[in-house]
Amino acid sequence: SQVLDGIHHGTARLMDATNLYVALYDAELDEVSFALYVEGDQVQRLATPGTASRRRAGHGLTEYIIRTRAPLLIEDNVQTRLQELGLESTGTPSQSWLGVPLLVGDQVLGIVAVQSYTTPRVYNQHHCDLLFSVGSQAAVAIQNARLFNETRERNTELATLNQIISSASQTLDLRALLDRVLRQTLDVFGFDGGLITMYNETRHKLERIVRTGLPGEIPPDPAEGLENSLCAYVFNSKQPLVIEDFRQGAPIDVSGEIEAGLYSYIGIPLEARGRTLGT
Repeated sequence: SQVLDGIHHGTARLMDATNLYVALYDAELDEVSFALYVEGDQVQRLATPGTASRRRAGHGLTEYIIRTRAPLLIEDNVQTRLQELGLESTGTPSQSWLGVPLLVGDQVLGIVAVQSYTTPRVYNQHHCDLLFSVGSQAAVAIQNARLFNETRERNTELATLNQIISSASQTLDLRALLDRVLRQTLDVFGFDGGLITMYNETRHKLERIVRTGLPGEIPPDPAEGLENSLCAYVFNSKQPLVIEDFRQGAPIDVSGEIEAGLYSYIGIPLEARGRTLGT
């Protein structure tokens, strides 16, 4: 937030920033998120996961800057220039447009752009050089903020792992231990619910041991309904399974999960000394 405010206020001191936006790029997902949008007195911070401010990278001016990693100044006739570049026009047509990449080395983090909807030739090459300087400093600040957040997340995860290890030394009650492990895992990652299963060697069946945050209760027979479940799939495959969106497909029928309001899944096998004990 402070970095975005710095971009906005710093740019406004150097040029017309009545209409400004900052878009961040996720190369792994090939997604663009609009972190800041300024229109007159309205200032919106929009980059929230799951909102319309995120989109797949397309063929607009934003993506052009990301692909070329170079500033682009369009002093007038913006629509004509878009056609010449083979780019799509989105939103309100601009009369003048200026955008620069947010670069750290050869890595592009996004872009910052200013535009005028009413007046051509608002920006010139001098403005382009100034905005590029702002973008260069902002990119370093954004990168540092990301690294700080990643370090804080890793520290939280390590602290949780230490809590789990500590829990293991405080009780010999397996069910109580696994319940504590499950709840701590949900807390640190922000998951809605989960369960731990163990394989019963006597019955030759996978059974629920603990669960929390999921619809319903553990049935009288803890193995009931697990034969064709995602847990059974993970147990039998002995491989982790990540499903980002059930609606885009899964290795088994997950219509029941979708009806229950669940849409994503992570499952891992529980292994010890070469044996798979559960999930």
